[in-house]
Amino acid sequence: MELKSNTQIPFHLPTLTGKEAMFIQELLSDPALINEGIYASKVEGFFGSLYPKGISRTTKSCTQAIELAALLLEIGSGDEVIMPSFTHVSTANPFVLRGAIPVFVDITPDTMNIDEALIEDAITEKTKAIITPHYGGVGCEMDTITEIARRHNLAVIEDNAHGILATYKNKALGSFGDISCISFDYQKNITCHQGGAITINSKNLENKFYNSYDFGTNKREFLAGNVKHYEWMDMGSNYPLSELDATFLCAQLEESHTITENRLYSWNLYYETLWQLCLAEKIVLPKIPAYCDHNGHIFYIHVTEESQRNKLISYLANEGIVALSHFQPLHSSAFGEKAGRFSGTDDFTTKLSQRIIRLPLYYNMKQSDISFISEKVIAFFG
Repeated sequence: MELKSNTQIPFHLPTLTGKEAMFIQELLSDPALINEGIYASKVEGFFGSLYPKGISRTTKSCTQAIELAALLLEIGSGDEVIMPSFTHVSTANPFVLRGAIPVFVDITPDTMNIDEALIEDAITEKTKAIITPHYGGVGCEMDTITEIARRHNLAVIEDNAHGILATYKNKALGSFGDISCISFDYQKNITCHQGGAITINSKNLENKFYNSYDFGTNKREFLAGNVKHYEWMDMGSNYPLSELDATFLCAQLEESHTITENRLYSWNLYYETLWQLCLAEKIVLPKIPAYCDHNGHIFYIHVTEESQRNKLISYLANEGIVALSHFQPLHSSAFGEKAGRFSGTDDFTTKLSQRIIRLPLYYNMKQSDISFISEKVIAFFG
């Protein structure tokens, strides 16, 4: 039975390249291939080329990758981790699960990223790490952040869930932190519905990473013939992505640059058609720093107040268009108030979270749909 949505233009459709079925059929045609991990190796090879100085491995989700990062950095009870409040709960949960305290700082209104100028004031003797989500695939100010971390002997974790194939100063996002984590969930540019990856850029973490990644065992050394016994060495878990998911993902990675170019085309079309509204100060459009190349992950606008945002979302829904807000600040959530604290003043986090609207954006979106959505947004403002 074929199911059809009543929605004219959905907020999101998962990326499909047309190669997924062919790759999966090839895998299923020879069951022995499943055990060999050929496609998982190809995925890791892709990221090995993207991050040649690091070690990249798949995980079952970006959340799991951040949990592994917290384990590797030995973050524990009473430790503090600095992060923005405007982010997904998965940025904070892995540290809270280990007894640590998220310390939230404000965002910069230009990019919705953590305000690097506020990080130093949030550092205490308990601070162990800084985690930097790259909102919408636009890089945080990584030069400043890594320099602050160096001076205070802190680890940097890049929450690169949005950032595949985006760059900061011509260098791939995910290259700057001691550890970086990426997402392949169903709303990401590149997807296998649910999956992730981790990259270890710090040489000091390599040996611990190999043990933890393999259930906490010395499997890698045992298979290499360097030790006599396969045994439990440290805390760890079952992290690798299944071979079936890796096969699906591999089909998308082969087309990743085409997918990115396609999304950027749609992103730029929105920007051009809504520019006049921005000039008239009806909306605020995203700002991309000159030193950042983004990947078209999210197209959003800011309106003047929360009530106007809600009216516009309802207006678009009546026209068959699904537009959405985004993160509710973690620091003011029911659990966030208990689990963490906000450093400094909340000048932009709450205000901008109440004004943001994300417009539909997905791979191979019709140009006519983008024009229709833009026309309706313009019509709303009269």
